[in-house]
Amino acid sequence: MSKAPAFNARITDLASRIYVDLVRDVAAQPDGATKATEEAERLARMSFKLSAGFHRVLDELNAENEPKNVGFTVQLDDIASWSNTPAKS
Repeated sequence: MSKAPAFNARITDLASRIYVDLVRDVAAQPDGATKATEEAERLARMSFKLSAGFHRVLDELNAENEPKNVGFTVQLDDIASWSNTPAKS
């Protein structure tokens, strides 16, 4: 039994917006109404591929901007010591 792919809301959301734009553009062409119905599944698959590619690049770019100090950890005792400094008189 094969495992179903995980649902990714952000890819699906962008894919649906891409799909609407593609169908609109195809339908706006002469004889586009018949093309849109014939190519609906191909356009849907293309929309998901474009969306997945976009998010893959977006994740790579975001990874470059994340902090690089991976070994740094903050413990509760550290935070407590920051807030327990003596008051200046």
